Amino acid sequence: GFGLTAARVAAVNSLVHIPWVIKSLYGIVSDTTPLCGLHRTPYVVIGGVVGACAFAFLVGMPTHMSMLACTMLALVQFSFALPDVMVDAVLAEKTRSHPQHATDLQVLTMGSFGVCSIVGSMLKGQIFAIAGARSIFAIGLVTSLVVLPPAVSGWLGEARASAPERRCALADVLSPSHPGSGVFKLALVLSALALALAVTSVELEATPWVPPLLSLPVSALVCLACWRYERRVSADLAKASMYAFLQNAMQPSLVVMYKWYKATEENCNPLIPIPGVHPLPCFSPQFVGALDVVARGTFLIALGVYNRYLSSWRYRSIFATTQL
Repeated sequence: GFGLTAARVAAVNSLVHIPWVIKSLYGIVSDTTPLCGLHRTPYVVIGGVVGACAFAFLVGMPTHMSMLACTMLALVQFSFALPDVMVDAVLAEKTRSHPQHATDLQVLTMGSFGVCSIVGSMLKGQIFAIAGARSIFAIGLVTSLVVLPPAVSGWLGEARASAPERRCALADVLSPSHPGSGVFKLALVLSALALALAVTSVELEATPWVPPLLSLPVSALVCLACWRYERRVSADLAKASMYAFLQNAMQPSLVVMYKWYKATEENCNPLIPIPGVHPLPCFSPQFVGALDVVARGTFLIALGVYNRYLSSWRYRSIFATTQL
């Protein structure tokens, strides 16, 4: 809806997804800084309120991309990432108290996400084609508000901390003797690297070779930081983090691919066709929605296979089998 080029989409996408990159900080802050005696519920409420405000702004803003619009999109992602971390934290707590149901709890959570994603993917293409981007933002506003009643009603089942436990202990995490100091420092390093690379991508969009060139040393720094700080906790954890990072870093983005090949006059009916390039696929919003439905459906099938057959396998065996 903003009329951005594919290069601009890639640059803006890296910036607005910063809240997901720094999500480890949310967990540390919520663990050490209770609000009103609660570690999870207030942060879910904050996420819902921030999301509602950001979506409301996007509904009424002019249809051009500005730094303010980019900030609002980043706040939208923050409103998704913050409750996501809180739900993950509650899930981890329930897994510790009910270890025999650990796999089922994970599958239930991810499966619910997958089902809702399929519904959204089936509808978003048609809604966008009929009513435009503002209608998508309006729906996002409603969903942000829907999060609030369950949170304030205590659906997370969270008990209030006692008076001595209500103090902010965030500063304690910075102490070298604290068991979580390494993870906190790693989160700060990764956040700084991600922010620097995202801002550079946006500012140097006219020089397209610079961001990919910078991403190589940044990727190396990320791996080195994971190994330095996480191996103190567990060398296996550090290796798993590096594997997950490299796997995601090397995968092409479907959003950017869509922007390259979307159905526009320039892509579908160019004045001067380029041999070997044109014709382009000319993806419609409905087709991209269908791609998402297939992807989410495959995700649900994989969850079922994992829960039924692979939950007792070693992770290394699962990764090797799925990659092959």
